[in-house]
Amino acid sequence: MARFKQYLSRIQAALTRIGSRASRFPWKPILITMGSLIAASVITLAGLLYYMQRSRCVAGDCENGTGTLQVNDGTTYTGRFRERKFDGAGILSTRRKGNYRGEWVMGQKQGFGEYTYADGGKYSGQFHANVKEGRGSYRWSDGTVLAGNWHEGEPQGDCTLTLSDGTALRGQYADGKVHSGAGIYIYDNGKRYIGQWSDGKRNGIGALLDEEGGVIFSGRWKDDKEVKTDGK
Repeated sequence: MARFKQYLSRIQAALTRIGSRASRFPWKPILITMGSLIAASVITLAGLLYYMQRSRCVAGDCENGTGTLQVNDGTTYTGRFRERKFDGAGILSTRRKGNYRGEWVMGQKQGFGEYTYADGGKYSGQFHANVKEGRGSYRWSDGTVLAGNWHEGEPQGDCTLTLSDGTALRGQYADGKVHSGAGIYIYDNGKRYIGQWSDGKRNGIGALLDEEGGVIFSGRWKDDKEVKTDGK
């Protein structure tokens, strides 16, 4: 539907330009108006056909009921619809981005749901307007689990990180990063730090891991820096 709306906005822009030209050439208004109407009709029809080809209802009622909607990129939704939007309980399956099973409100993930990512990670908890919001937990493929509150897609407040061996690390999170206590932070390059924090910095005992889980450094940290002993 978003692409179809883009077509309509292009048509409106084209008609505006045509109207401005007509004001400069008053002796051609009829020809320009006829031409603009024909062009608008052709573009509108082409846009509608394109949108209809992008998605199709393959089972049930995809307007106001229960059905299955399939998109050309391989995405499939099965569940409740209202005004042709996902609304109620439903399952969204994609080829590359993962799968979502849970509640929807007018096309957005809202309420309780479970999102399984392509890398094997899984979030189970509350959503609001497509974003993690409220109580929830994220489980990595290695069994590590982070549970607590989420705000705008990031862990916030009191959260507990449970490692695959059962070790529990409790910490205070702010803007997705541990501020105090113990916990995990994943950097943009895929590296992970698991350990103690103070004032939003790595302080105490902790380990820095690479994107594959290999240990880069394990030991004591002070003000975000490794504390290395002599001879190392």
